[in-house]
Amino acid sequence: MGWYETFPEPALSVLARAGVAALELPWEIPFAQVSEEVLRRLLAQQLEVEKRAQSLHRALMAALLERAGLALAFSSDAPVVREVSPLKGALAAGRPLMGRGIPLERALFYYTRPEASALPPARLWPGERADLVVFDRDPLAHPEEARVVRVEVDGVAVFTA
Repeated sequence: MGWYETFPEPALSVLARAGVAALELPWEIPFAQVSEEVLRRLLAQQLEVEKRAQSLHRALMAALLERAGLALAFSSDAPVVREVSPLKGALAAGRPLMGRGIPLERALFYYTRPEASALPPARLWPGERADLVVFDRDPLAHPEEARVVRVEVDGVAVFTA
């Protein structure tokens, strides 16, 4: 058996009829380098498909649970969210679902539900105890830019910017 600089024409014909691709590499390019790059790209594509499938699965499950009337709760802990902020927590917890049928308003709703904190339901009525967060702008319209300017716990200001 000898070495060929290029594939002989009869070999190329047989390969073409069998539907097999042939690749000629210069001697200075190791085959392992080519196969490593091909595998790296295939694995990256597979990972992207898996991420999209998981995201879609979460969105569909949330929609099905909501349609069935089951209570949903979102949560996000450190290190995902380093500061205590319901808005940032809702953004982090809901981000995989937002854009797939769950708007920020729903994510914030699920994140602040009593089921998420194990606290009893609260009402914002005169005479009721409640926690309140005041933003410098609409946090639903500008979630990344909105800043907290006041926080009240049980009707008492605990933070003022």
